[in-house]
Amino acid sequence: MSCRVRTSLHLRLIGAVLLVQWRRSILSFLAYFDVAINPQLLNETTIGNYPRKIDEYLAMGKATVATETKAMSIFAGYTYLAKTKEDYLTLIQKALDEDNDEKRNARIEFARSHTWENSVAEIYKAINFVGK
Repeated sequence: MSCRVRTSLHLRLIGAVLLVQWRRSILSFLAYFDVAINPQLLNETTIGNYPRKIDEYLAMGKATVATETKAMSIFAGYTYLAKTKEDYLTLIQKALDEDNDEKRNARIEFARSHTWENSVAEIYKAINFVGK
């Protein structure tokens, strides 16, 4: 697999990481992120995806830039949402410029509400609402 990326002081390519290694070391990788990104190609499959990795990024207090989708709207106050590749460049810089302890703490607190237990409770609420 080949990838052409313009190198900069802000980008370090680490090469391929096996899934097993990734699971063991995800926290150590994320610790080095200044900004986490979640670009998505929008299509019928991805448009409604719930991006669980955003919860992981926010739980670590990371500034996050992601593709704007309906599912991402719940993260709007805690992430930077891009519509175009040009938006990504602008928003990554903005995320770097605006990052501070207050924002990191707010992201962590928000992520605490996104547990599996809370997600299941929301599903049951929706089922009960439809059943009425």
